[in-house]
Amino acid sequence: MAKYRVYITETSYGFAEVEADGEDEARVVAGALYHDGNVAWSSGEFRTMEVDAMEDHIDKCECYIHSLKKDGQARLAEATIIEKIGDNLYLADYNGVRCTAIFNPFVCRYYVDDLYGVLGDNGQHFSYGSLQ
Repeated sequence: MAKYRVYITETSYGFAEVEADGEDEARVVAGALYHDGNVAWSSGEFRTMEVDAMEDHIDKCECYIHSLKKDGQARLAEATIIEKIGDNLYLADYNGVRCTAIFNPFVCRYYVDDLYGVLGDNGQHFSYGSLQ
């Protein structure tokens, strides 16, 4: 079974990640999420789905990076979201640092914690300060 990302093209942030045996099944699974009330798409948005097979990572995107925060203002930079590892918890890579991230659906951005969410190769959790 492969992983697919089903995009709702009428919104800038609407997508669901599903596992399915093909694009048609991915649409059906996303439709079930919609009909069960597990996604917040309007009926017009639901009719405009596009499906992409997911690669070895979920996304390379502009993310808010914890270490770049200055004067209380979040800053964006490119990071790679590698995989989902928990309920709204993702494994990310920012400048070679493997760390945790969360997704904020209200702003359609991942928040990458490269300070307190740093992970070792074996998944061991330690903060950035312990690397220095």
